[in-house]
Amino acid sequence: MRGKILIAIVFAIILFSAYQIFGHSANVEKANTEIISAGAQISNTNWEESINSYSSTFENSLKNCNPVRSPQKNYVQISNPTAKELAFSLTRDSKTDLEKANAFFEYASDEIKYNRYDNWRTTSEVLETKDGDCTDKSIVLVSMLKNVGIDSYIVYGNEIDDYSHAWVSAKIEGRWMQIDPTAKEFYYIYSCLADESCEYNNYYLPIAGIFDENEVLKCN
Repeated sequence: MRGKILIAIVFAIILFSAYQIFGHSANVEKANTEIISAGAQISNTNWEESINSYSSTFENSLKNCNPVRSPQKNYVQISNPTAKELAFSLTRDSKTDLEKANAFFEYASDEIKYNRYDNWRTTSEVLETKDGDCTDKSIVLVSMLKNVGIDSYIVYGNEIDDYSHAWVSAKIEGRWMQIDPTAKEFYYIYSCLADESCEYNNYYLPIAGIFDENEVLKCN
């Protein structure tokens, strides 16, 4: 009887040890995945390469694209009271620009429902209706980013089959990052750019134009 009890105790100890090793590893891996998706850090080498490549591309575009005019309408309204309130309430617990950018991305992605419009709309108009297309979502995102001092622009790509696409370039931790509030997650673009089987956003490159509240640049 004692022998059976001893065997049972030893077996239980082995199971517990295995859980501590493998279960803990799984939890750590899950936690790391959640941190990455939350925009707190980037650990994937391919993502790093993709971000560096895009940063260089956008920097060159800023230098080489031609200013065509000042915005005919103040689409990006940094002083909009709702945008200002959101900018600070959404980032109350954020410690880095990357965390702030992710918080704004989640708002523009989740709270501004996708609805295609024929014309660009202002920050005020989009926040009032809580819907908009890729340009509208990007305008709201840039309005919030600029409120916390993050340099950012709305970018639009080449027209394909009478349709183009807009996203945001934001300078975070010294690099221009491509953030698309129409996408499903913060790093979706980079995971796709790092995967040859996924052509997301390569489709609309090279950059066709850039704008913010002060200027409009034409790139081709």
